[in-house]
Amino acid sequence: MPITVGLHASNQTSILIQFSIDNARDGAWCFAEELVTKQGAAYDACIAHRDQTIKKLADDLVHTKGVMRFTIWLVHLFEWKNVAEIIKVLHEAVKKKIVVGG
Repeated sequence: MPITVGLHASNQTSILIQFSIDNARDGAWCFAEELVTKQGAAYDACIAHRDQTIKKLADDLVHTKGVMRFTIWLVHLFEWKNVAEIIKVLHEAVKKKIVVGG
């Protein structure tokens, strides 16, 4: 999704989406740090709780109304459907980041 919106959106929209992606990454990292401390039933419970949290978020996105529903539809309309092309672009972006950052 970030590739698509980056190509078709205004700078403000791209900034908002990048913020959302960064926020999601931070949440995933925090979850990984929490999960690594769990074992056995606590590990399973932690994953089950995370699954329910993400499911609720997805359900809320799927069942939106008004402007948000239109926005999601619009993003879907323009997003890339070719998985191989998306992976290729992501790999190229990572290579550029490594070269620039390295």
